[in-house]
Amino acid sequence: MTGQGWSPRFLVFLYAHLPLSLGMVVVGAGLGKTLALSPAAPGALLAGTLVAFGTALTLATLTVLHGAAGSASFWRLRVGAVLLMLGLPFVLRTPAVILLTVLVTLLVVVVAETTLTGLLARSPGPEGAGLEVDRSDVDRSDAEATTFGRCDHLQSVRVIATDQRACEDCLREGTSWVELRLCLACGFVGCCDSSVRRHAAVHFQSTGHPVMRSIEPDEVWGWCYLDQRFIDVPAALVRDMPDET
Repeated sequence: MTGQGWSPRFLVFLYAHLPLSLGMVVVGAGLGKTLALSPAAPGALLAGTLVAFGTALTLATLTVLHGAAGSASFWRLRVGAVLLMLGLPFVLRTPAVILLTVLVTLLVVVVAETTLTGLLARSPGPEGAGLEVDRSDVDRSDAEATTFGRCDHLQSVRVIATDQRACEDCLREGTSWVELRLCLACGFVGCCDSSVRRHAAVHFQSTGHPVMRSIEPDEVWGWCYLDQRFIDVPAALVRDMPDET
């Protein structure tokens, strides 16, 4: 929430649960009809359509919820599955076949996401570490100091802000980014580990510059690649950077 009330992202997250519930109800209705009707019954195709459309609505809403929660990974995969499910009733005329295709599609999506998540888990950045944190102005207790706070590599910091709002490597390669990260040693701006090319992590691997920060709106957290932990950048810089005077 913001000082003016609920943020748009929170409202999306809140109200997206309504179509999510509707999708699950539609899937349940379709399954009931599929089990109750013979393949040649007049309402058989409707049963398969309900299963396909309900599953598509559920999966699409889950994608929106993940985006509102700040995790945009795998959305293309899910959207592709949604489009496939929406087309099933037009090419498959038997509810049992539609149901089987839906289940196989969901299995493929789950296996693909699990595999990709495992690959991300081996990346050196915060997305790969699998850490979820409140990245705003939240008071943190002493018990959290092992995750947020002091970092011995802050002596490498030379840059703490930038006006750049694009990943130059992505622009040059014709790829896209999800979020942007700023190298605090040299000012390089690269894309995050959830992006296709992960240029921020590649920059660390090629230069050894250990500390970066998010330059997304309202985000104040940093990440030390060497320590593999988050840093509360503004507070840490004030506390830990050597006095040059």
